[in-house]
Amino acid sequence: MRLVIDSNIFVSGLDPKDVFHEECYPILEKMLSFDIEALCPSLVLVETICVLRRRTNSEQVALAIYENLSRLPQ
Repeated sequence: MRLVIDSNIFVSGLDPKDVFHEECYPILEKMLSFDIEALCPSLVLVETICVLRRRTNSEQVALAIYENLSRLPQ
């Protein structure tokens, strides 16, 4: 399956406090296990990191998320 992913899926899936976390996290798991192919513009990565940096107020968390997401196939 091939899906176009926007930053809201990443943000909600990576933030356990988000109201849509339970719906979005399984999508991330399927992406990481290559059960679905995710297509998204590079800008989505930047937007995701910026939103999570603001939500967590942690540069370390944002950097760790960036490093992990940037390793996914493009």
